Parts: sequence; C-alpha cells; structure tokens
Amino acid sequence: MDHKMIRIELITVDSPHLATVMALHRTDGKSLGMFPKGAFQEHAAKRLILLAISEGEECVGYLLYRTARERAAI
Repeated sequence: MDHKMIRIELITVDSPHLATVMALHRTDGKSLGMFPKGAFQEHAAKRLILLAISEGEECVGYLLYRTARERAAI
C-alpha cells in the first residue's frame, strides 16, 4: 500500500499558501458561498485556517473555522 504524508499547519496572513486557499475556495464558490478576500485575511491573522500540505509542499486542502461561545463552526 502506498501511503502519502500530509502535514497539517495553521497559516498566517503572510503565508505563501493564503492565495492558494482563496483560489481553492473560488473553485467551489457556488456550493461554499461568498467569502471575501478580507475575511480570509482576517481568519489567517487570527490563525483560524488549517492547511493540508502534501509531501511536495502543495496545498491540497484547507479548513477555515471560527469559535464563539465555546463552539466551533467550520
């Protein structure tokens, strides 16, 4: 069985992967809904975006979340 390693990391607003996250969102924007560039930057600044990075250092997915009243929403 061939196993590929995926690394998970939090990104910040100065991450080179932030643009990729926004591009991934645009590809599924109809099902994910409107989310402006500033909202991505705000979430990144608060370290609320988890990134899945392949062995080749490629962004292969992300999870954006927020917390309120001891609950998390993705």
